[in-house]
Amino acid sequence: MLRRLTAITLTLIVGLWGCSEKERIDELLTYHKAVQKFSEFTEGIQRFIILFDDPSTQVTASDLDKALVLLDEFAAAVGKVEEELGGLEDATLRHTHGLFVRAFPEARELANDKKAIEEGNLKRQAQSIAIGLRRLRRVLEDRVYPSIELLLAREGREGEGYDLMWSEGR
Repeated sequence: MLRRLTAITLTLIVGLWGCSEKERIDELLTYHKAVQKFSEFTEGIQRFIILFDDPSTQVTASDLDKALVLLDEFAAAVGKVEEELGGLEDATLRHTHGLFVRAFPEARELANDKKAIEEGNLKRQAQSIAIGLRRLRRVLEDRVYPSIELLLAREGREGEGYDLMWSEGR
């Protein structure tokens, strides 16, 4: 009787553990798909970096506003991911997402050159925004994307279709 009860208990534990493992993998894959959808934002940010870094380009106030709006929209979209997924159960994925979210205030702060704004110096403002955007790109390329790819690789999900890359044109 005791042996049978132990066998049933172990079967339940293994079954529950298997379900939680599957749920964790499903959560990771769902998160990965959500991050892949941000390519529209990364492409736009890359275009602004190239635009602001080109010394022959005449930067307008509209260009600066559009870049900052794009940055804010990207931040809002990333901020909604956890809520849309109903929370993140996996601690490592939750920490990676936290890093993703925290990259935006830092980029926004670097993009904000109060003196250039006061002086109306568009070229200097453009350079400050480009610095913030490049910082965001570096955090995503060097820390966020590799963390997600590592989690995927641990689950045997690596290579074609699972790579996260910054937009082309770099």
